[in-house]
Amino acid sequence: MRYDDASLERALAALPLEEPPEDLRARILAAVSGAQQLDAPFRPWELWVIGAVLAIGAWLIASHALDALVADFSPSLVLWTSIGAFAVLAVQLSERARAVLPRARP
Repeated sequence: MRYDDASLERALAALPLEEPPEDLRARILAAVSGAQQLDAPFRPWELWVIGAVLAIGAWLIASHALDALVADFSPSLVLWTSIGAFAVLAVQLSERARAVLPRARP
């Protein structure tokens, strides 16, 4: 039996359809996102303040400790070690911030 497009359209339109569940959209979004919405322990401005305080503290420690450490170590060793330590700290804070802050949803 051969159908043309118009008869297929009529046959599909004649099928009885069920109403979708009311929470279907929420369930789909929850399944697609892969994670539950977590309550953020910090607000964005609090993370900015914590980051600024850590940056100022790191700057003060590095500027004063650098003079004390230069006597024992070469300046380039101290500089690159401190840059590496601050990079590790920044990555850890940024990973935590991504996990804590809710994503903006379109």
